Amino acid sequence: MKAIRSAGVRVVMVTGDYQTTAIAIGRMIGIITTQTPRLILGKELRDMSDAMLDWELEEKEVLFARLSPEQKLRIVQALQRHGHVVAVTGDGVNDAPALKQADIGVAWGFPGRMWHGRLRTWCFWMTTSPLCCLPSRKGAPSSTT
Repeated sequence: MKAIRSAGVRVVMVTGDYQTTAIAIGRMIGIITTQTPRLILGKELRDMSDAMLDWELEEKEVLFARLSPEQKLRIVQALQRHGHVVAVTGDGVNDAPALKQADIGVAWGFPGRMWHGRLRTWCFWMTTSPLCCLPSRKGAPSSTT
């Protein structure tokens, strides 16, 4: 996560899982680094205006839990409205609308699940820089080499 952040990429976690699972996984993989990240549940997002969503997305660390496919799509569209290049990862049919809308969509199945069998976590990666500029792991192929 440090290398990704140092390259100017911001990660927003969006999941259908419960809030406690979202926070635990977010901390485990380094998306959450503060004691008080902004957590928005699907029921709160449902009643939120686009202007308020835009404001919330400016938070340093924001994560979304218990979202529907339409809400995931709405977040992608909000980020794109502000000029972000948005990459989405997803593992189910419910992810298809946001994957299709994203600038980069990465769909994966069962073999890609690393943390536990029922986790359905999305990471929205946003950058205003070309993805080819991201640092690569030492010895790994890079699009800049």
